[in-house]
Amino acid sequence: MANRRMISKSISTSKRVTKLLKELKAVGFQYPFVGPLLFTWLQPHVDDWGRCDGDPFWIKLNVIPSFDEISESDIETVLALMENLELINRHIINGINVLQVVNFEEHQTGLHKRTPSKFPEIPGNSKKFRLKGREGKRTELKKRLKD
Repeated sequence: MANRRMISKSISTSKRVTKLLKELKAVGFQYPFVGPLLFTWLQPHVDDWGRCDGDPFWIKLNVIPSFDEISESDIETVLALMENLELINRHIINGINVLQVVNFEEHQTGLHKRTPSKFPEIPGNSKKFRLKGREGKRTELKKRLKD
């Protein structure tokens, strides 16, 4: 798993991220800013395939540990809304709660050096950007991105 991730400046004008904030405000969520912040802060915690543990307890302890006022229930609310807005996918596979960032590959560099994920692939995810094994041919990825 990488220690760093790219966060594209387009995230600040993303319609889905903006809608996340607006919908959290609309339902009276006490800390609506946590939605976009959590989505942004998830990025460095995902593996080279955009996956991480999707358990709200794990996310609380690893992604936003200093936010004492945010409960696991709050995190679940935000994650469910993120999933509805197609920012993330979640699935329980063989008892493992898996979260995957949607369109992860479009905003990351260096994926030609991917290490295998310890999380199973979420059924139905697009394989559009999947590299075979450790081939990592950048030209192959660039070609796929153009299609």
